[in-house]
Amino acid sequence: MPELPEVETQTRDLQKSLLGRKVIRIWTDTPKALHPSLRIFQTELVGKKIVRVTRRAKYVLIELENLIWVTHFRMTGHFLVRQSGVPREKFVRHIFYLDNGLELRLEDIRKFGEMSLIYSKKQSRTLWEQPGSDPVFPIWRESEQVWKKLNQLGPEPLDKGFTLLKFKTILKGKKGSLKQKLMDQNLVAGIGNIYADEICFESKLHPLSRLEKLSLTQIKKLHEVIRQVLKRGIQYRGTTIGEFVDTKGRPGGFQNLVQAYGRKGKPCLCCGTLLKRIVVGQRGTVFCPKCQKLVS
Repeated sequence: MPELPEVETQTRDLQKSLLGRKVIRIWTDTPKALHPSLRIFQTELVGKKIVRVTRRAKYVLIELENLIWVTHFRMTGHFLVRQSGVPREKFVRHIFYLDNGLELRLEDIRKFGEMSLIYSKKQSRTLWEQPGSDPVFPIWRESEQVWKKLNQLGPEPLDKGFTLLKFKTILKGKKGSLKQKLMDQNLVAGIGNIYADEICFESKLHPLSRLEKLSLTQIKKLHEVIRQVLKRGIQYRGTTIGEFVDTKGRPGGFQNLVQAYGRKGKPCLCCGTLLKRIVVGQRGTVFCPKCQKLVS
């Protein structure tokens, strides 16, 4: 699944490609992935100018003049921006034809990716109260559901507000294994399996370490490493170990730097000990039994 660095890479690419553009036509072979419906997308999205592209956790938010187009890639999704006439990739599920001849394509092998058309948070609260407003009820209903999910997400780990004090506050009273809590989107947004393994490795902490047993020194180190690893992931434009590519179809580069993820049975890059694999929270997890201390 694309994680924060992969989604951020896509978001930055889309901001450059889509700003000021309008969708003029839509094609899809997976209409059930469009919420509230394909018909709503065709009537409400087409013709609207794109004014900004942002990210929240693993979601891409394409802001229009009066709506927000929200995409979650799930397991295998990613956007491609292609010139009209370029042969369609095998697993393209949706094409949004733009007014400048470009095509925004969503490629998704497993068809789990989803898109929603919603009102802004403020609009969702006040739209029915505004004289003369004519909200589309299915969009309003979808907005309520999507904003409920977005509001439950933890803070962005690369925001200025994600201070050590903020991190300590988030962890206060929380119990469980370190890796599972790193991947809990309600605590910290955007970290998945790949970067959780890397964060545990660079923090020198066993992924099964108990969160509630970490010392203040270990928490401080963990906070620093979370930000360092994610920034490095963005710098190298994401990790391509599966399907992920940027909007031009180019693979990321962070897979060449991983020290733990996917390296079961290979020597630790720090001490030479063979890395081991366990399952944590139903996710395959690779760690160094010598370098990574189990805090329990």
